[in-house]
Amino acid sequence: MKSKTSTQLQLIRTIHPVGQGAFYTEHLFKRKECRACIVYDCGSTTPDNALQKEIESTFQAYKKIDVLFLSHLDLDHVNGINLLKDAYCIKQVVLPLMSQEARELVFVQGLASCPKDTSKKDINDFHDLVFRPGDFFGGIPVSFVRPADSSSNPGTPQEIGSLSGKAEIDSFQELTWCGWKYVPFNFEQKDRCRIFKERLAACPLLKGRPVAFDTSLFDDKETLKAVKCIYKSLPGGINGNSLMLYSGPLQEECLLKVDVEGEGESEKPEKDHSGFCRAGCLYTGDMNLKAEGAIPYIRRLPEKDLDNLHLIQVPHHGSKHSYDKALLALNPNVQDYFLSYGTKNRYKHPHAEVRDSLKRAGKNLHAVSEQENTRYELQYSIVW
Repeated sequence: MKSKTSTQLQLIRTIHPVGQGAFYTEHLFKRKECRACIVYDCGSTTPDNALQKEIESTFQAYKKIDVLFLSHLDLDHVNGINLLKDAYCIKQVVLPLMSQEARELVFVQGLASCPKDTSKKDINDFHDLVFRPGDFFGGIPVSFVRPADSSSNPGTPQEIGSLSGKAEIDSFQELTWCGWKYVPFNFEQKDRCRIFKERLAACPLLKGRPVAFDTSLFDDKETLKAVKCIYKSLPGGINGNSLMLYSGPLQEECLLKVDVEGEGESEKPEKDHSGFCRAGCLYTGDMNLKAEGAIPYIRRLPEKDLDNLHLIQVPHHGSKHSYDKALLALNPNVQDYFLSYGTKNRYKHPHAEVRDSLKRAGKNLHAVSEQENTRYELQYSIVW
């Protein structure tokens, strides 16, 4: 390490207070000039315009989104995308690659959770996002992350700018930008889609009728009710695919200093980071950690990236059905975890069992709701 150090790169990581949903941003600065903005998910079902306020205040200076990563297509993670694409320049979108059955499952879940007064336009937009994302994004390049199998090889790192025109990329492919790297990986629960298809075919309420997975399904109350009963009976929640994301510095031989601007709703204050620390973050979306093979799949990240973690997202807003304490063993040195939730959500997120598990392990949970004072923001300075 050189005796004289200078700050070369800064990253501001923000867990936005949007309630029951997710909206996370990372702004990269070189010499105090913003060079890139990365967004992971953008949605909320909390009815107080918190999401719109956050979007409008976040992109006042830098009005571009270099990459929009979407973990999955549940409404509470995507219903803010129209606000983004109508007002700002999105350069690239990255989605999990899904089978036709997985898309049908997502579409049914979305229709089932739509308010009764949902407009036809909103239904059409959601249908396009699920089945025709290229049309939905209107010319913005869209890349799909393939689930990895035992023989997958992500290859050499790529510049994020080189993604344009690439329809598919491998899970664990390292994407680099301005001295930082992003590693998306898509976990697929194939059994859930297979079971969904089998139960559709055997459902007595449908009487052998084929289901049209288009916008007319929202108005076909009898069929929609039958399909809703099927998806609610599926094991392990609704999400057949979850795109997780690692974010961290490229440069290994560097020092990292972090300043905390907000704590979230935390039971204990974060440790003083006036010194140097790690800077990696693991975003997990609504990943079901109880699914067979989920934790080993995450462990396919390079050991150096797991060792560099400073922050980990507790998946699915702190649902006890998606949480596994094995998450804490990915890197036992990580002290700080975060999640997003709505204060009046009907699922009782974050569940007391999840909070207790983290507390017993001596971890610090930053729970970010729709309340402004729960914002959690960290500024990392990379020093060589």
